[in-house]
Amino acid sequence: MRRALAVAVLLLAPQLFAQASDKVREGIALFDQGRYDEAIAKYKEALAANPQDATAAYELGLTYAAKGDYVQCAATLDPIASRPSQSQLTVLTMLGNCLDSGGNRTKAIEAYRRGLKIAPDDPALNFELGIALYGEGKYAEARQALQKDTLGRPGHAMGRYALAQAFETSNFRIPALLEFLHFLALDPSSARAAESAKHVRALMNAGVEQKDSKNITLTVDPDGPKDEGDYNALAMGVTLAAAARFTEKNENKSEFEQWRGALDSALNIFIEMTATTRRDYTARAHVPFFSAMKKAGLMETFAGIALLPLKLDGGDAWATANAKPIADFEKWMEPQRNARAIVEMPVK
Repeated sequence: MRRALAVAVLLLAPQLFAQASDKVREGIALFDQGRYDEAIAKYKEALAANPQDATAAYELGLTYAAKGDYVQCAATLDPIASRPSQSQLTVLTMLGNCLDSGGNRTKAIEAYRRGLKIAPDDPALNFELGIALYGEGKYAEARQALQKDTLGRPGHAMGRYALAQAFETSNFRIPALLEFLHFLALDPSSARAAESAKHVRALMNAGVEQKDSKNITLTVDPDGPKDEGDYNALAMGVTLAAAARFTEKNENKSEFEQWRGALDSALNIFIEMTATTRRDYTARAHVPFFSAMKKAGLMETFAGIALLPLKLDGGDAWATANAKPIADFEKWMEPQRNARAIVEMPVK
């Protein structure tokens, strides 16, 4: 789950643009053209004229990062990271990313925590901290940070993908399953979608063993972890849904249709078995979302969309026959991909 430095996430805060000198503006134009060395020269000219120019220092650090020179990026940003300003969170986030990408994760975590002392619930900072903590093997802390990101930014697909992995690593089967599925609703066609669909199938099929066509063994751990809510009963329901594809009713269906039916059943079981009054993260984050999807009549369609990346037998035929429902689902999902989803999350 190693995070590459994402320059797109680290764009200058608007107030920095307003303060930019002519030299900095020239540097930004050169940066946008990919002419990093020339941009660096412009920023250095600006700093020579005004060593206190935080905008020039920030842009210089950003350009070093774009070149992959994370040591210089961190060295440039560290002196301005402690200056109180409207841009301090942006600088601390960038500093942390450069430190992490440069191999100094401990100091990166310190930088993120410095930012969170200023804004404890900032989603972007919590996301970066969660990624770094996951890399350090501090999974419980990573989950807490990543949950602040996804609750603050319900449409942040990468936050959901990272949290799903953190759940799965700690053996939280149902929370991981729901998080991967929520990611697939947001991002059903990327390379990560294919990986997420594989995780979904594996998590659903956990405990299902087919010894022969008539001998199926089902196993669910009754002592699964409950730190993120007690979902052991739901785990059995999901296991039964996955095993149902071996029944006589389903044996002549394509592999895709078998799994699509299993996933649709699992999602309906989740909604039916998870009370709307529950306040654990998984209930708060996913019951409103999937309930709204069902109310819109799009649950069955989503079950197919989520599995298409697996390229199972029968998938292409289903996609062709369901072009209209797929388009309807995409139209419904588009607002959900914004920073704030149209499905409101319950308050704590």
